[in-house]
Amino acid sequence: APAPAPAPAPTNGAQAIPGLEETTELVPGTLLVTHPGSVEPCFGRAVMVMARHDDEVGSATAGSCAWIINKPTNTTLGKIMSGTPSPDSAKLRRVADVFEHQPIYIGGPCESPMIVLHSLDELEGCSTKLHDGLYYGYQDCLETALELIDEEAASPSDFKLVLGTSLWGRGQLMGEMKQNHWVLVKGSAESIRHVVMDDLKPSDDMESMLASLQGTMVSPEGAELWGKVMSSLHGEYAAFGPLASIQRHSLDLAMASFHVLK
Repeated sequence: APAPAPAPAPTNGAQAIPGLEETTELVPGTLLVTHPGSVEPCFGRAVMVMARHDDEVGSATAGSCAWIINKPTNTTLGKIMSGTPSPDSAKLRRVADVFEHQPIYIGGPCESPMIVLHSLDELEGCSTKLHDGLYYGYQDCLETALELIDEEAASPSDFKLVLGTSLWGRGQLMGEMKQNHWVLVKGSAESIRHVVMDDLKPSDDMESMLASLQGTMVSPEGAELWGKVMSSLHGEYAAFGPLASIQRHSLDLAMASFHVLK
C-alpha cells in the first residue's frame, strides 16, 4: 500500500512581511509597535507609523507624533458627514459622496484633524512624505484626489482615513522605549506601504466594537497585522506573532510575564 501523505505543516496565521527589521532610529516612516511585554490598554497590540520626532532642547516642535494604523472602526466618513450640516462647497459635498463608505481608523487618544494616508505620488503637492511612496495629508488631499478618481487613476480605497493622534513630549517616547514599551521597526518602501495601507476590517461583535472605540483593543484583523510584524522580526519577538489571535485578557497575562522576565 502506498505510504500516507505527510500532514500539512501547521500555520500560525501570522505570516512574516519581508523587508522589516528592528531599528533604533526614530524617523518618519518607521513603525512604532507595541512591545510584547507592554500592557498599556490604549495601545494594546498597536502598530503605528511615525510622523515626527524631535528631542532638541528649545525646539518649537519638540516631541513625537505617530498614528495607529490597525484600529479600524465601524464608523465611516459618510456617517460622520451625515451628522454635520451639509457642506457649502460643492467639492466637499462630492468628497462626502465619493468617500462615503471609507472606514475611519483610530489614530490615538489625542484630538486631531482627519489624517489622510496614501501612496499616490501624484498628490505629493498636497501631502507630506513619510517614506518612499507613502504620504499623509488632510481633507484637501481628498478634494485634490477627486480628479484622479474621475480619471480612474485612483479609487477611494487607496486612502486610509485616521482620526486622533498619539503625542509624546520631549524625551518621553525615548524613555518609554528604554522601558520596553515599544519596538521600533524599519523597512523597505514596499513593506512599510504594505503595513500602513493594509485595509483592515473592524470588529463585528458589540463588545469588541466598544473596546475598539474606547481605544482599549484592536480588531481581530488589526491584531493579526501586529502578529505579522512581530513574526517578521528576529529572536524573541517572532515567537509572539502566532499569539496575536489569542483573546486579549489571556494574551495580557503572557505579555505581562514576558515584561517581568525582561
